[in-house]
Amino acid sequence: MATPAHSLVEPVLRRAHEHPAHPTLVFIAEDGGETRIDAAAFHAGALRYAGLLAGIGITPGDLVVLVMRHSLDLLFGFWGALYLGAVPSIFPFLSEKLDPEIYRERVRLLVEHAGVKVVITLPELEPELAELLAPVGGRVVTTADVHANGGEEILPDPAAIGGESIAFLQHSSG
Repeated sequence: MATPAHSLVEPVLRRAHEHPAHPTLVFIAEDGGETRIDAAAFHAGALRYAGLLAGIGITPGDLVVLVMRHSLDLLFGFWGALYLGAVPSIFPFLSEKLDPEIYRERVRLLVEHAGVKVVITLPELEPELAELLAPVGGRVVTTADVHANGGEEILPDPAAIGGESIAFLQHSSG
């Protein structure tokens, strides 16, 4: 019988340690290409982001917003925040359906009013987001920062991430 989990992170950690080669995810890219990720690779990706976030002072309960296209980095950033007990939130990515000015204003308002500690984005969006968010104290890091830094090995403490904690925030256009 499986040991009950007290957070979203516990079963992921358990799988990575007990069955590292176990298939965990099939990521389907926008072009239809598939990437298969095992438990060890998933864990390593999340650890890279957790290390970067911890290195800039992100702690349990801090809000981390991800502004990027659907990608493995989006998943690893989301889970890296969860590993720390931070609250990840995927902000819908700008598409041709959205007015760019209204979109930028919504990102700025979210950061200002929700007390977002950091926004993770793509390198090409960093200059614009950094300028937009500087007046409201928003910090911006990129996927390139994670890959360049490598991130320290921050091992999650499942005891610090209780089942009563907010896991993540979901945004809707409706």
